[in-house]
Amino acid sequence: MNGPMLGTMISAFVASINAGDTMTITDAWDAVIQMQGQRALEQALEGFRSALAIDPSSEQPWELPTSSEGLTAAYEARAAAAVRGLEGEMLERDEEIVAQLREGMAKEFKRLRDENDAKAATVRTLGHYRHTWQ
Repeated sequence: MNGPMLGTMISAFVASINAGDTMTITDAWDAVIQMQGQRALEQALEGFRSALAIDPSSEQPWELPTSSEGLTAAYEARAAAAVRGLEGEMLERDEEIVAQLREGMAKEFKRLRDENDAKAATVRTLGHYRHTWQ
């Protein structure tokens, strides 16, 4: 247990006492597990967002449009790393938190894929107009 976990546990006890409720150590520990899971989820999702913004072949931000295969490969590798990181930070595995991470990562990937598709469409349209003007 680290300082923030102990602080959460103490806060849970104090809130329970102030409310006139009784709290067991198990209840407080469950609160710590949930708090740590949420913190790990936020960190994993933020790390995933940062990692997904970088093209692994150049270690620079993506130059869109790019191949769908490259985006998918980067997503799969970054998603697997984010899940491993999340699981390493949780005190107990929580499938709901893992599902929340997967959902958040899927949304981020869809956003990047949509941006890539839009840029590809723009390039195709400009190429078509260039060809017709010549």
